[in-house]
Amino acid sequence: MASKDNFEKLRQEKYLRYDSLPFETFDERRIEVEFVSNVYEVGDTKVIQCNIRDVTHRKRAVQALQESEQKLKATVYGSPIPQFVIDRDHRIVYWNKALEELTGRKTEEMVGTDNYWSAFYKEKRPCMCDLLVDGSAGSIPEWYGAQYCKSRLVADAIEVTDFFPDLGDSGKWLFFTAVALRDSEGNVIGAMETLEDVTGRIDAEMEIHQLNEELEQRVIDRTSQLQAANKELEAFSYSVSHDLRAPLRALDGFSRILIEDYAAQLPDVAVEHLNRVRNGATHMGRLIDDLLRFSRLSRQPLEKRPVDLSSLVKETWSALEAERKGRQVELVMGSLPGCQGDPALLTQVFFNLLGNALKYSRHTPDARIEIGFLPQVIKAGEPPATNVYFVKDNGVGFDMQFADKLFRVFQRLHRQDEYEGTGVGLAIVQRIITRHGGRIWAESEPDQGATFYLTIGNTQVPTVPSAEKAMV
Repeated sequence: MASKDNFEKLRQEKYLRYDSLPFETFDERRIEVEFVSNVYEVGDTKVIQCNIRDVTHRKRAVQALQESEQKLKATVYGSPIPQFVIDRDHRIVYWNKALEELTGRKTEEMVGTDNYWSAFYKEKRPCMCDLLVDGSAGSIPEWYGAQYCKSRLVADAIEVTDFFPDLGDSGKWLFFTAVALRDSEGNVIGAMETLEDVTGRIDAEMEIHQLNEELEQRVIDRTSQLQAANKELEAFSYSVSHDLRAPLRALDGFSRILIEDYAAQLPDVAVEHLNRVRNGATHMGRLIDDLLRFSRLSRQPLEKRPVDLSSLVKETWSALEAERKGRQVELVMGSLPGCQGDPALLTQVFFNLLGNALKYSRHTPDARIEIGFLPQVIKAGEPPATNVYFVKDNGVGFDMQFADKLFRVFQRLHRQDEYEGTGVGLAIVQRIITRHGGRIWAESEPDQGATFYLTIGNTQVPTVPSAEKAMV
């Protein structure tokens, strides 16, 4: 019936066309053909001409293209990255859901129009994609200044970070990339832009920048305060060094004159009191010297260089000969590993530690002082271990519950009449060790001696040498 109808239509209109007509070939393949039939007269005879062309591949290509476009559309629309595409006529082809959420403009409102600019600006102006479609990339600096740059990830793409005051409640910072779309012959057929809301990142960077500026200002202020404090400390040191010594010299001098010139006329108790005044003045002088030495440590520059600690300790021990006079003290010392440090300050460290060891072992019949270091295990792939040096004695020791007082200025664990001293020596030692990037601590028991451990920066521990003994 359909064939009769089509034939009648052909007879009346003299033309019939099918764009896609199912057809079965002689080898039983099913294809689609384009069928065109014309009727024309040859003399008195009507002739029907039929043209048949296989359009199977073309139809499948068109179908594949349509499916590909649908997939692309679905991919773009469902992408979490805000993006839109315009064609050669500046009309929106794609406007995805993520961009809807960013701008508040719906897809159905935007697709097919050319007013995408209104989603970002109050007044009409070219967007980046417009400049690329029109081949006006040279005018990009006019609109975006120095904020744009070529993308390092996408060839021929342009990147811009800019602030859009009309987006959201208080504006948004957007990072967007625009690239021209071209056909197989290189002709521009549109452009695509992808956008990213970087407001949080920019706000954080601006906050960090502000904090850095505030920190720099605080550093400047603190430096100024420190310089002022140093000047005050220098003035104080000068006052202590000169102004306080004068009355001390007067006390000692006049007391000495009274004893030398009038001792015979004074009762014994008066002479005893005068001697106490002189001893007090001498002790005060030592306190002033130690206090000045302690205050200068923070300002004295470190002159670090390789130090042979074995030689340094031996020289320091020799310098303490007067402290050992009339005593038998056994010294046990191994070959100490060297370090990087200030020789003069490290000499002060071991002078104080060895001096304390001699002082607090004074009443020990068989006094013994040991100087060495603890070998550390160095594992493959780990940084060098830290040398731990120690000075150990078998003297009077101390109770560890008072160990926190050891390195405080003017703190003493024994009475002045038992062991002389100012209570500044160990504070000086700790200050020097701290400035060298190390630390110092002690272990002891009453009447069991004391051991002071210290580190001086990070240096590799060599092989443990044999110990040397000496009776001096």
